[in-house]
Amino acid sequence: MRKRYKLSAHVCSNTNKDGSIILDIDGGLIFSLIGVGSLIWANLNAHPAGLTVDDLVRSIELNFEDVPPQQIHHDVKNLLNQLVQKGLVNVSEGKVQDASGRTRLWLNNTIEFLAYRTCKLLVRLKLNTVAAFVGVAMINVVLRVGGFRALHYAVKRWPVSSSTASPDAQQEVCNSVDRATNWYPSQAMCLQRSAITACLLRQYGVLAQFVIGCRKIPFKAHAWVEVNGHVINDKRQVQEFYSVLERC
Repeated sequence: MRKRYKLSAHVCSNTNKDGSIILDIDGGLIFSLIGVGSLIWANLNAHPAGLTVDDLVRSIELNFEDVPPQQIHHDVKNLLNQLVQKGLVNVSEGKVQDASGRTRLWLNNTIEFLAYRTCKLLVRLKLNTVAAFVGVAMINVVLRVGGFRALHYAVKRWPVSSSTASPDAQQEVCNSVDRATNWYPSQAMCLQRSAITACLLRQYGVLAQFVIGCRKIPFKAHAWVEVNGHVINDKRQVQEFYSVLERC
């Protein structure tokens, strides 16, 4: 049976005329593909069930009529092997999780549970700045233990409260995060700031989205928070400057 290649479940991407930008959630890394690589990625993205090498060759050879089919086949195979080695593309079932992986998962879930309960209590007591401070500290622990994958998973699963948010809830949370990160002993980057902002807003009943974006020139990744499509903790121009890779 011929191998079928498909995108890994832990990647997000954005493809346009300039190429493809890929976010590896497990590794917390961003990759860029142009030319043939971007064409291959776009075709794989359009076929979740996967494609064979021959399928991919047929899908792109019309764009390279002057190149011998054997050369296209060789280049496609080489690129697929590189993507597989980086974990961005799969050719078989996922890996069996080892004991250390299960331990990290348990630890991440425990930290996530404690963070949720603590922030919920502090928000109820109207100690928003303290909640933001504790939240940033726990996010740093999650990043140290489980990396970006664990943080992404925690924010994605963070529930939205059924309570009705007050009109000034968004501004209050953003101000609280600003105060907490000013007092925090180490610098809190946009990743930590946006993650805790999204989580605290959900505690207030606001359906906030944690957004990861990237631009190619100059190459830079960025994170921010949106509510109903509007940026609330950054300049609204970030939506124009950065290609969105993930929303959760």
